[in-house]
Amino acid sequence: MMRYCFAHPGTLGFVISRDGEIRAMTRVQGRLVMWENLAVLSVSNPIFKKRRSRRVARPSVRNQP
Repeated sequence: MMRYCFAHPGTLGFVISRDGEIRAMTRVQGRLVMWENLAVLSVSNPIFKKRRSRRVARPSVRNQP
């Protein structure tokens, strides 16, 4: 994934290992930048639920002929 991201500027690659570790990488100004030990929020996470509840759901209205 590192080689691919370095060879193709503008791409974002993710590596997910069997032990659950997640890494992301991309190329910025000729250098490979990598983020390690990313945390993933799940739908059951209370923080995620708070963020979603702030959004106001509005029904979409269509004009029908």
